[in-house]
Amino acid sequence: MKTRNRWAKGKQARSTRVKNEPDKNKRVQNKKIESRQVKTERIERKQVKIKQVEGIQGKTKQFGGIRGKGKQFEGLQGKRKQVDNERVAAYIDGFNLYFGLRSAGWKRFYWLNVQKLAQNLLKTGQALVFTKYFTSRVSQPADKERRQSTFLDALGTLKDLKLNYGHFQANPEWCRKCGNKTLVPNEKMTDVNIAVEMMSDAYQDLFDVAILISADSDLSAPVSAIKKLFPDKRVIVAFPPHRHSAQLERLAHSSFQIGRATIAKSVFPDHVPKADGFVLKKPDEWK
Repeated sequence: MKTRNRWAKGKQARSTRVKNEPDKNKRVQNKKIESRQVKTERIERKQVKIKQVEGIQGKTKQFGGIRGKGKQFEGLQGKRKQVDNERVAAYIDGFNLYFGLRSAGWKRFYWLNVQKLAQNLLKTGQALVFTKYFTSRVSQPADKERRQSTFLDALGTLKDLKLNYGHFQANPEWCRKCGNKTLVPNEKMTDVNIAVEMMSDAYQDLFDVAILISADSDLSAPVSAIKKLFPDKRVIVAFPPHRHSAQLERLAHSSFQIGRATIAKSVFPDHVPKADGFVLKKPDEWK
């Protein structure tokens, strides 16, 4: 009896599986179809992405010229950084420098390229925009007048250098022993000319740093005025050899003594050609 029941249940289970097989096959087919659809959609999405990438690459080629211009612009920026160096103007008291060289016994350096001297005083990140040299012409003795004229002509060959002239005034002096009167020439207007030029250039914003080569304490007034009226500008005092001013040192933003090595490498060559072809020669007395 139990055996029959088992056989009947087994038969019934087999018949159920047979009846369910068509449904199972349909499910398998449906899964295969769905899988194919998924794959097709993936392929289509990939193709769309490929087309998008190709479009971007095409635009990148179109903008290649702009990239090239970008590099050119970077080059201009580099040039601008060079232009943006700190602007330096040099103001040189000619007689103060001359007497400093004479006190040091450096006659061989009288033939001095003052613009090169100013250039040799610069620090990294600074650019010399112009140099102004202040002096007065001597009229006697004749040999001294000749040497000075030759030297001033040599300075006249320099670009971005301006010569500013004062004058000599004959002041009488009496001898204490004999009572005789002697006319002694005194150089005038140099300190006034320097003060006017420095203040004018500062007002016109022609420099960031002014280098003043002098030890004349009469120039304390313009140094102090520039510090007060133009706080974004600096005044540096470079003392000539054997020259010093405690007052200028105190008022200037900084100061230093010009050394022999700096002066030695700032001298003109023995022969200096002018624009018209004439060659200026270093005076023999200065060799």
